[in-house]
Amino acid sequence: MALTPELSKLKSQLEELGMAKRTSGQDRMLAELQAFDRSTGPEELRESTFASVTKMTSPGGGSCSCCGR
Repeated sequence: MALTPELSKLKSQLEELGMAKRTSGQDRMLAELQAFDRSTGPEELRESTFASVTKMTSPGGGSCSCCGR
């Protein structure tokens, strides 16, 4: 399973650091990204993207005056 572009870039950066230069926190993050990459299904990944967890709202629960949403 492929990670989102942002997570994939972070994973690559951590891998490029090498074990000697990574902190223990970075090692844990890399391990989590690798596990996530191996286990996440496409629908779970879509649900975790920024666009899917954000929602435009307007004051008062009505539609937005600038875009009509």
